[in-house]
Amino acid sequence: MKGCLNLIFLTVVALPALLSGVGCKTAAITNLTPSQVPRNPDGEYRFEVAWERIQKNVRPQSVEPNLVVGMEVYPMTESPVATNRWEANVILPESVESVTYFYKFNYEYTGIFDVKPSNTRSAEYRLKILPEVYSGEEMQELSEFDGLE
Repeated sequence: MKGCLNLIFLTVVALPALLSGVGCKTAAITNLTPSQVPRNPDGEYRFEVAWERIQKNVRPQSVEPNLVVGMEVYPMTESPVATNRWEANVILPESVESVTYFYKFNYEYTGIFDVKPSNTRSAEYRLKILPEVYSGEEMQELSEFDGLE
């Protein structure tokens, strides 16, 4: 009887979970945006992320990264200087002191019988915009203090 229960468990629970990839980590998402930046006079701020594919059946040509700031979604472009790096420039109003954001990656993966859509998202992050415009030297000191180097 116990052998029969094990067979039922394998057939009904374990096999479908294994085949669908449940519990598999698809990708590693690394936020490359500093936690604080000086206020930019033109209001434009760069957000950067690294996305490393772990699951081998993800179709690389299908990856569509997005930056989500509040309720706004910004498509990201691949960095011209590094692979698996994505960036987006966002204009924020002068009144904004900080924003909460996350990254969402839509992609397709090859299943057993067909191609399936999926997505993964990062944790939430906060970007603080410092009230003053700093010189390059002052910004270097802030970066070192923030642990960015």
